[in-house]
Amino acid sequence: MSLNNSNPNYHYLDNQADHTWIILSGWATLGMFVVKPIKHSNMLFISDYNPYNLAETVDDWFKRYAITKFSIMGFSLGALWLSQSLNRFDQAKNIVFTGIRSRYTATQIATLKKGLEAGDASVLYSFWGNCKVFLKNEDPFLRAHTQFEWDYSRLLLGLQYLVTFSFEWPVSGTNITFFHGQLDRIAPLSELTLRENYDFRIIKRSGHICIPVLDDL
Repeated sequence: MSLNNSNPNYHYLDNQADHTWIILSGWATLGMFVVKPIKHSNMLFISDYNPYNLAETVDDWFKRYAITKFSIMGFSLGALWLSQSLNRFDQAKNIVFTGIRSRYTATQIATLKKGLEAGDASVLYSFWGNCKVFLKNEDPFLRAHTQFEWDYSRLLLGLQYLVTFSFEWPVSGTNITFFHGQLDRIAPLSELTLRENYDFRIIKRSGHICIPVLDDL
């Protein structure tokens, strides 16, 4: 595994549709693994990004693929960023948040930060193990994540963003949906005291990566 990739990772699936789902992945996770495949929309997965300049990056991709009709999902770090940037996506058909946490503290991510600063990639293996309820060594998720060239500086910027900002609960609307894993160890359900005010769907026997089915929206 390398920590030197210079470009944000994105993957565009062209399903010859007039609607596109934009998937903002979480910290140290690849977008194609956080949601079920969608049959009747194009998909733009954005992973391993700098959250501090993500707005400009998303704007560039909107122009590149001439995206006009769209929905957007943020997972974990992506959900936090999306909550801070909702005014940019007021034309979205659907807005989805998954794996949210109201706030992360410096203490909670200190081990990750210390490990990355020391160049110790084992902290990522530990993190990935906490993302899923069941994770075996031969799991395609683990294989893809260990083979990907993560950018060291962007991972640290992502951790900084997580401790700097709090999740901004949106004004409840018919196009806003939350999904959350019942067994999430990174963002436990018990800490989400405001979820009763929203369309909040709990996916049983799932962890931080709960893999929602967006075709149903």
